[in-house]
Order: sequence, then C-alpha cells, then structure tokens
Amino acid sequence: MRLHIYLILIFVLNTLLSSCSFFKDQDEFKPSAVPKIINQFVPKVIWKRSVGSGTGYFYTNLHPAYKNHMVFAADRYGIIKGFFLNTGKEKWQIDLKKDKKINSSTDTILLSGGIVADDKMIYIGSERGYLYALKESDGAVIWNSKTDGEVVSSPTLYKDSLLIHTSNGVLQSFNKNNGKLNWSVTIGVPVISIRGESSPIIYSDNIIFGDDQGNINKIAINAKDLTWIQNISEKHVNNAIDLLRDVDVTATILNNIIYSISYNGYLSAININNGNILWKQKISGIKNLIINKNLIYVVDKNDNILSLAINNGSIVWSQKSLLYRRLTSPIIYNHYLIVGDFQGYIHWLDINNGKLVAQQKLSKSGFTTEPIVADNKIIIQSRKGSLYAIMN
Repeated sequence: MRLHIYLILIFVLNTLLSSCSFFKDQDEFKPSAVPKIINQFVPKVIWKRSVGSGTGYFYTNLHPAYKNHMVFAADRYGIIKGFFLNTGKEKWQIDLKKDKKINSSTDTILLSGGIVADDKMIYIGSERGYLYALKESDGAVIWNSKTDGEVVSSPTLYKDSLLIHTSNGVLQSFNKNNGKLNWSVTIGVPVISIRGESSPIIYSDNIIFGDDQGNINKIAINAKDLTWIQNISEKHVNNAIDLLRDVDVTATILNNIIYSISYNGYLSAININNGNILWKQKISGIKNLIINKNLIYVVDKNDNILSLAINNGSIVWSQKSLLYRRLTSPIIYNHYLIVGDFQGYIHWLDINNGKLVAQQKLSKSGFTTEPIVADNKIIIQSRKGSLYAIMN
C-alpha cells in the first residue's frame, strides 16, 4: 500500500512540477551550470573499482563502509564486495541473488540501506524487507532476517543490537549476532512522504530519530516508551508539496543538544532532556548535516550550502553556485567541505568561507549518496557502481 501511494505521489508531483500554472518559471529549478573555477590543487584518484551494476536511477541510501583497513560496497542487485583500502585490491565478493539459501526465487535483492560495519561483521538492508549480516573476512552470510518494512536507511549499531527504521514507520531492534527480533515499535506514517527514512541515533540509552510527520522523537531504549516528541516542520499548507514534512536526516547530537532539519520546515536545535526548541532557522532539507567545532554545515533542499553558528543558528556563509545540482550530503576532509553531484562532479569548498577551491569530474552516471572518509582517503560510489578512492 505504501508503494502504491508513493508511486501516485511521484505522478502527482511530476505533473505539478511540469505545469506552468503551478510554477511561474519552468527554469526556476534548472540545475546550475558547473561553476568555472581555477583549481587550487588537483585531487588524485588513488584507485577505481567496479561494484556490480550500481544503483541505477532508483532511490537508494547505499554507501560504502570502512573498517579494519577494508572498504565494503554493494550494488542494488545483491553484489557485495570487500576491498583493501590502500590498494583497492578485491579481497572477496558475494552475490546474494545467487545464494539459494536466502533467495530461492528469481527476484532481485534490491539492497538499499547501509552498509554499516563493526569489528567482525557488516550489515545491510533491502527494499524487500530483509536485513543481512556478513562476515567481514570473507563475505559469508551469517544470518538474514525479515523486517516489518523496507530498509531504506542505514541500520544503527548499539551494543549487541541492530536498530532499523523502516519505510512504513516501524522502529525495530534485532540481535546483531543471530538476527533475532528483540522488539518492535510502530511510529506510523502520513498519507504521503518523501522516499527515505532517518537512521536512529543512540545517546545515553535513548533513541533519537526523525519521522515522516516532521517530528523528532526520543524513546527510552529499556522501556521503549516515548519520552517526548517535537515537531520541526512548517505547519501551514499552501499546496501539495507543503504536505511533505519528512525528517529523513540522521540527527546530530553535541553537548545534550540535538540538531536536525525537516524537508518543509526548520533547521532546529533541541534540548535532548525535554525536547524544547532552543533556536530554529527557516532552512529545509533532507541531507545529513555535520558539525565541526562551533559551526553547522548543511545542504538545503535547493542545494544551497550553508555554514551556521551552532549557538544561535545565524548564517556564517552560504554557497549558491551549485543550486539544484542534486548534491550529496557533505563531508569534512582535511579542512575542506566536500559534496558530489548528479553529473559526477566532486566539489571542494573552503570550510572557512564556502569558496569553491577545486572540482573534478569523476563519473558520467553521477553521485547520490555522500562520500565517506577512510583514514586519509575519500571513498565515494557512483550510480553505475564505480567506487573511487581520492586524496588531495
């Protein structure tokens, strides 16, 4: 039922977005041209490898993971690989679709959430509603478990548990060693929402997560009781798009303050103890934000990149040269802020002023999920499955 609603929503929004009567100027949301800059340095591609067929042009939250000098990556269709970080040499490969013990049909696996890794295993979820645990050393499947819905966000590790937030609004905890269900809490979803969910984050034995109704929730792990709920979305509705209030980002917590953002709403700072909003800024988005020292870095829903003061949300700088280029969430690497875009460019910004200092074209298929930092390298995966290791 949720899938049918989602498909109807896509049709409606596509119709609205293509209608001249809905928007005054069809070019208003046209992607900006690639800015012309003089590179202050030339980032180096250390190695490039292929990971199956990638994700195509479907929504995905698949991204690489790094642990114990190994990089792990997967494609949508069931191929998962382990690579040595320094050389890019492939250590192992597994195709879940061909494993008859876990896939007796001809259906594709549709991997979509993850990867996350601990010291011994990696974990990944699928749109089919399954969680998989594999050995880091050789990719052997340890267990697979059915979930209550699609796993379209990364699982969260907590002690001996693995937490997921499914697309139909269910929070579940599994034993990470054997895949057995510990508990399940239904949060619910609105009639329409954006594709994607927030990953839960653990802080002092509490679960913090966003939902599709514009809320930040705090649940005590031991009691599974809702401690408080705080809405950070815009409540005024002028058109159909205003109904999209999702909080799909993974919250960031620092000094007992939660920082999060909703699609139609606010970037907000929230007291973790009582849920009170300390300050809010009229910025909307669905990309994960990051904090470095006393600043917040965020990509808003129009792909404006901003830096804000952590104490009051005042804007320190903004970079508008990449509007509507469907940027990834940002990362920080060697004092630079880095994002990828839909045309396969990597953009490097000076973290102090937001100035573009370098860019490189890596992929024809583009990037949708954020890079990761692995030791002194950046790892990023393209839509077509190319995996890159980069240094500056």
